[in-house]
Amino acid sequence: MNKFPIPLCFAMLILVSLACSLPSERKAASIEATQQALDVEATMLAFEKARLTQQTGSQAATLSTATNTSEPEAEDTATSTDETTEDTSGAVEGSLVRAAFDPAYGWGDGHDRDHFDDAEGIFPSNSAGAANAWYGGGRYNITFTSRGLWTWYWSSIDAENFYVDVVIFNGDQCVPGDSAGMVFRGDKVDDRGLMFGISCGGEYFIGKTYWPPTDSPVCTWRGGWSLDCDKREMTSNALIQSGPGAINRLGIKGEGVEVNFYINGVWVDSRMIPSGWFESIHGQFALYLGTTQKLNASVSFDDFAVWYFD
Repeated sequence: MNKFPIPLCFAMLILVSLACSLPSERKAASIEATQQALDVEATMLAFEKARLTQQTGSQAATLSTATNTSEPEAEDTATSTDETTEDTSGAVEGSLVRAAFDPAYGWGDGHDRDHFDDAEGIFPSNSAGAANAWYGGGRYNITFTSRGLWTWYWSSIDAENFYVDVVIFNGDQCVPGDSAGMVFRGDKVDDRGLMFGISCGGEYFIGKTYWPPTDSPVCTWRGGWSLDCDKREMTSNALIQSGPGAINRLGIKGEGVEVNFYINGVWVDSRMIPSGWFESIHGQFALYLGTTQKLNASVSFDDFAVWYFD
């Protein structure tokens, strides 16, 4: 004699059936739930990107491309937007093509400019000693065979309020600590000035030097009067294309005592120059190379341009 009513028996059979299929169903449900979670995450990231773009403008929209470590093809970088009407709204900064978010986009050819296409220009050539600089291959090239030292070459350009930028090509055999960039607000006679550059390892450096680089240290400038001449501090930044042959554009805006720094068209840092420093008034520009290896440190520059404003 059955101890359970017939409906209850059916119910038990259904439960047994469900129990038998429960592991596979749970697996399917787990996969579906995981996929849903991924879809939600992707949607939220898209919403967040749209919100940032609306909030901070086109610079925020470039954050995803800034972490792309692929190098621009050389043949695609031969023409700047100053000489073409092509749409560069989707361009990746760091080539000779300016992206639409670049501070100097649409400004024209610059008040002073050197494309480095000729045998000589606004920077000097040097072929003596451990440091060498020359015009060649459409670039300005510097090599230095003294480990741990810096060398730079001055132009005669003098500016107070300005925006300056240059494209940097890392050396083909660079190591992470090798660095290159610009000296600005400088004194050509005393061979001193403020510095901004990047390393082969994907870091940027803001510094100051007082005397020729072979006679005194290059100091880290943390801001204000804060200098550290015993340690050169580098700051990692995903905007920087790193490694041998990588291409980056550096920009500096100097307006009175305020200085703003840009990497590949995007603002990264700023400093206020103490009023007691010579560099707070005006100064000249140089291009530099810093080494951490003995024989193969090198760098090439292209598309140097300066704009002046009141």
